[in-house]
Amino acid sequence: MELVFVSRDCLVRKGIQAMIHESDLLFDGIVLFSSVQRAVEHLARVDGAGLLLDDQHERLMEMGQLMAGLQQNHPNVPIVILSNRLSGEYIWQMIQGGVKGYVYRNDASDYLLHCLETAMFRDLLSLSPGVEGVLRAVDISLNNGMIKPYDLKVLRMLTQGASNVEIAVALTMSTRTVGRAKERLMSLLGVETPNLIVDAARRKGLI
Repeated sequence: MELVFVSRDCLVRKGIQAMIHESDLLFDGIVLFSSVQRAVEHLARVDGAGLLLDDQHERLMEMGQLMAGLQQNHPNVPIVILSNRLSGEYIWQMIQGGVKGYVYRNDASDYLLHCLETAMFRDLLSLSPGVEGVLRAVDISLNNGMIKPYDLKVLRMLTQGASNVEIAVALTMSTRTVGRAKERLMSLLGVETPNLIVDAARRKGLI
């Protein structure tokens, strides 16, 4: 897989590039861009690429439009966001837009490589600790309940048709924990059986 990295900050581009080159991540190459538009044009010409996007200089409204366009035109491109923003509403917007990973910039030195590996090579949602902390406090108005980060990870795997055992192995949790997450999702989404979770989540805009 090729990694396409977009940042308007030259030092950030070079720093992240060096970090990845020194790691064990098996990207076929790293292509750097200072412009989102040029990166999107590049994605249209290649197969098997992942996108790492530094949103530091991108406007909030433009990010929403960008995610919608990427989801429509490049649905198979895994996207990881590197951000200074810890707004729960913004993070949810990005997740709903299809991002596979969201890394708070202060967590990047310890967590970015793990997030890239999890999101791009294992196809699992990955959130840095600072982001998970924010989401724990976010009420997304599901029957007056709050969804936890690991509930969302379980939900994403349910959309792929994964079994309880497969989810437990992928997320390094027990099958009992997976079962509790599914029960919580059923309660939050207002459904009575597990096979209705995915459809209800789609209606709520969670996936």
